[in-house]
Amino acid sequence: MDQRRQEFRKFGIHQLVCRYAICVTVLAVTIFAAGQPTEFPVVLEQNLIRVEAPAGHEKYAAAVLGHATAALRNLNAQTGDALLVPVRFIVAGTDEQFLEFAGGEGEQSLAVAIGDRQLVVISMPAMAQSAADKIQQVLVHELAHVYLDVKCNAPVPRWLHEGVAQVVAGEWPDIPGEGSMAIAAYTGGLIPLRELVETFPQDITNRNQAYAQSYSVTRFLIRENHGSSLSHFLKAIRGDSGKRYLKTLGATVELDGLAVRWRNELKSPLFAVATLFTSGFFWGVAALLVIVGYFVKRRNSKIIRQQWSEEDAVWVNLEQPTTLSSDPDDPDNYFLEGDGDEWKRKAYEEDGFR
Repeated sequence: MDQRRQEFRKFGIHQLVCRYAICVTVLAVTIFAAGQPTEFPVVLEQNLIRVEAPAGHEKYAAAVLGHATAALRNLNAQTGDALLVPVRFIVAGTDEQFLEFAGGEGEQSLAVAIGDRQLVVISMPAMAQSAADKIQQVLVHELAHVYLDVKCNAPVPRWLHEGVAQVVAGEWPDIPGEGSMAIAAYTGGLIPLRELVETFPQDITNRNQAYAQSYSVTRFLIRENHGSSLSHFLKAIRGDSGKRYLKTLGATVELDGLAVRWRNELKSPLFAVATLFTSGFFWGVAALLVIVGYFVKRRNSKIIRQQWSEEDAVWVNLEQPTTLSSDPDDPDNYFLEGDGDEWKRKAYEEDGFR
């Protein structure tokens, strides 16, 4: 009897464990499926690119396919390598759908890449408001994220991810510019690179600063250690051989050293001069001086014209004919300085008196 009870208990425990395992498996599959963008009815494919869009938006799907194909060619040319993996592009019909597929990231963005899934999500509303060259540039940026996640066998720091994507796409953050960053280097306003290894700030001002710093320090690293060759740098961080290098660019002492060298360059006089002549700051000052000069010249011209008007009025009064009386002894007849009857007779003769 006791043996039967023990066997029944074992059977009950096993059954409970099996049921628990089945529930966990179903729940995991459900969560995973919920995180996967569903397929859209409009599907276009060309080589390694697959574009999906909502029904009735074949035009957008075709446009994305063309832009993505050109962006992929651009990416391969810039990196000196080839991204030979299938990439899925999803065109989200609404902003809400875009954020859902992008995992809540990329609010007010045109596109977001989920590199480890080789997926790029595109916002149709943002695409409708963007020029063709802007769309292609953004897709190059997002494909660069996919490239790094596919090619690198170690985690890529967030600042490097964004810096490389901007360099490959030929982007430069307008706000803040390098002039503002140089000022931030002098005043201690730069964000420490260690704080940009895992994530970026959420507020728009510091987020823009983080993107600008990422671009600047990445370009500095490529110029200083790789002879300004992007392809040489990417080769150094790819595959198993790049693991050690990528590790040094994380939250390490090597990263602190890189940050010090980069800040020193931002503070150097040569960098300040180069920034003045190569950035919009110089041309902005020049334009301001032209505008100021215009108003100064206009004011001076107005003053000169006023002076001329006053002088003309004086000359008009001076040139008025003097009326002489018939009395030779009238003192008003002596309108010219002099003495003697010669001046008096001359005045009389000019006025018709004899």
